[in-house]
Parts: sequence; structure tokens; C-alpha cells
Amino acid sequence: MTAEQLIAKYGLAPLPGEGGFFRRFYTHSQKLENSPSHLASAIFYLVTKTSFSAMHRLPSDELFHFYEGHPVQMLQLDPAGGGRIVHLGPDHERAIVVPGGFWQGMRLEIGRAHV
Repeated sequence: MTAEQLIAKYGLAPLPGEGGFFRRFYTHSQKLENSPSHLASAIFYLVTKTSFSAMHRLPSDELFHFYEGHPVQMLQLDPAGGGRIVHLGPDHERAIVVPGGFWQGMRLEIGRAHV
């Protein structure tokens, strides 16, 4: 499927400040203590060859599930100074957890046909 088809299929819109396209389909009613963030939420998210997920961090854990499209690379930087690159896609990880407080950013994998 093309990026435009995936955006239409999942009803995605541009994600301000971070990049990529998303649709929130769940938000927990309770918020984290001393934070504007909710206890939990769930989104569909897509990066394209002309977009990426800018480096950002969340106060709580974030779960990623790969459904369809081209593989992506995610850079994770932990508060202690370590880092790693995680690959998500049909031939890679299908689900990962980014711990709260980690910096993260994502782009399509280099060297593959891209959406």
C-alpha cells in the first residue's frame, strides 16, 4: 500500500511537533501525577519517506506494534547515556516497549524501497 492509502485506511493526520501521521484511538481518563499526560493512550502512527519522528521523550512507557508498511529504525537514548537502534518491520521486531524517560526518534530504514 502507498502512504496515502495507509493514511486514508487508518484516518491519520499530521502529528504536530513530532512529525509523521497519527490517530489516537484510546486515552485513559486518569492523568499521571503532576503531569498533563494521561496514564495511558494508544495511537496508530506512520512515517513516510518525507517524514520522520523527531527525537522526543514521554514520562511513561510507550508500546510500539508494527502492523504494515516498510521497516523503520528507532533510535533510543536512555537517561544513563546508553543508546541503541531498534528495527521494526516484517523481518524484524514486531512489538517493542520504549521505557518512560528514554529519548526516541524514528525514520524509515535506509536502503529499502520506501512508502
